[in-house]
Amino acid sequence: MKARPLPETGTRPPQDTAEILRYLRSRKVDQRILGMAAAFEKRPPQALGLLLAMARRDPVFSGAATQAISAYEGIEGQRALMKVLAAGRAEARIVAVAALARRKIAAGSALERALVRAITRDRQWKVRAGAARALRLGTLGRFGARTELALIRVMETQRLPHPVRMECAAALAEAGVPGGWQHLRKEAFSPEADRVVLALALSAEVGGNRGASILGVALESRDTRIWTAAVEFFPMVGRDAAMMALVSRSGGRGEIARRAALALAPFEGKRLLPELVAAMENGSSVVRAIGCAALARAVGAEAAATLERKLLDSREVSPVRVAAARELGRVGGPVVATTLRRLARSESDEVVRAAARDALRLVEARLKKGAAAVSEASAERFSFSRWQLVRLLPRGAGCRLRDEGGRETDYHIGEEVAMGYRLARTLGAGDDPDSPEVVMAGRAATRSDLLRAILTKGDRSVVVVRQAIQAEK
Repeated sequence: MKARPLPETGTRPPQDTAEILRYLRSRKVDQRILGMAAAFEKRPPQALGLLLAMARRDPVFSGAATQAISAYEGIEGQRALMKVLAAGRAEARIVAVAALARRKIAAGSALERALVRAITRDRQWKVRAGAARALRLGTLGRFGARTELALIRVMETQRLPHPVRMECAAALAEAGVPGGWQHLRKEAFSPEADRVVLALALSAEVGGNRGASILGVALESRDTRIWTAAVEFFPMVGRDAAMMALVSRSGGRGEIARRAALALAPFEGKRLLPELVAAMENGSSVVRAIGCAALARAVGAEAAATLERKLLDSREVSPVRVAAARELGRVGGPVVATTLRRLARSESDEVVRAAARDALRLVEARLKKGAAAVSEASAERFSFSRWQLVRLLPRGAGCRLRDEGGRETDYHIGEEVAMGYRLARTLGAGDDPDSPEVVMAGRAATRSDLLRAILTKGDRSVVVVRQAIQAEK
């Protein structure tokens, strides 16, 4: 995620191949980052050797260098990624297998053999799991007999972390090997919710009737994390498989029927409109909250009036009203903006008031730039671009931010700022600007004379920047 545009900082990006190579060799952090960014965009063949050396030895930028290598298409880029996988640093190998997952892999090829070596021998379990995933996605289950035996052997090795074993099981399931499905089904009944959710995600990715069947059973779980994950994953299995698994569960008026309606919403949204509205009114609080999202997904802007009523219902619990506000931020228009603006000023429930304020930012961004041009992520960036970093709090404990309304608020590390983003950390003048968040934020955020507040949500980051300010004494 890129930060908002900033004024020129004095370090210009490299203009040609010779300058890219010079920047990559530089000892200056700014120039090396700019060199990697330029190599990612322009992909000069001469830079591959330097990027490969960084991926193998650089303790700071090995992962970023591998990301730049991943932009090189064709056999040369593939060979470079294989070299990283064979001899790169751990963080570089993790990036390499993720990049290889986006490439086609021929059965019996050198790349297939390299991934099998990583699955069976790598010291880092994340690399082993990522290699199994890359093998599944790249071959679509069309791998050789030796590879199948290697996957079975790893899947059955009890001492290995469960993500490695489950990724191998998913690769085998993709190939139609019964043992792979049996392993995923067994993990889907694990007493540990995290393991169950991973098993459900992989079953959904492989898809088909078997994947839908596993999700259908999980839909009946008493654990909220499990059945909500099943609802979320159903769109991945395909319409026919989902209908077959859910048709027997969607009849009636009980809780399971409501959950099944939520899972069917991506396929049968408008036809299920009465059921979705009923789920929002009569289901459990979790069903009502998810119902807001399902309704918005099913009918888009037509859901605004129903969501607005749910948001304005003071008898409703906060999580449901927050869900209604979040979905209004995605589908609302000028009329909704008026309601959100009023709630952002006067709502007595502090959590709902904050949700209304966040939704209003998204609606305003969409109205200004055009709905078709604004994704959720870009709307978030647009909203944060109007924030200012006023100062850092003592000892890096937090920062003071000024929002677009001129209000200044102190936030400490770990606190939620807006839209689900939390203040992850701050960087001051003189701190090394080499974190992944700063690298992703763009070249302007690499200047050591900038103070930065880094906000994160999931795998997204926002860097709020201002020049020449000091930490508060």
